[in-house]
Amino acid sequence: MTKYRAGAAGCLLILAAVGLSGARQDEGANKSTPAIAPPSMLMYWIDRSYKQMKLASMQKKSDRGEQYAWLLAELTHANKRHSDNAKFQELSDATSKLSVSAAGAFKAAEFDRARELAKQIDQKCNACHDQFRDAEEAGD
Repeated sequence: MTKYRAGAAGCLLILAAVGLSGARQDEGANKSTPAIAPPSMLMYWIDRSYKQMKLASMQKKSDRGEQYAWLLAELTHANKRHSDNAKFQELSDATSKLSVSAAGAFKAAEFDRARELAKQIDQKCNACHDQFRDAEEAGD
């Protein structure tokens, strides 16, 4: 548990920034679990987490990669609150599940698999942004 202390503290700070911003809920947002942070805040941290996870895969840093993969899984899961659109939900779910798989790959020190999963995550992110970017930018 000690090896996760710094990473866990960083994750808590990020989640606090995302979850406690006090931002308004978007019009089309999922009403059962309303969004707190604006989409741009979540996208910022998703992007940073993805880049750090990918870097950890190239540097073969198992613990760091696992931490960022779990954070990415949680953030992409939280992102579902920004829209009830079925395709948006599907892409968010897929990205979150791929991130969980990446965490497992890092834990097993399977860096080639982690890199492949990072590519798949990137493809899901791009597909979502291609379809929903206009709505995302309008919400800022």
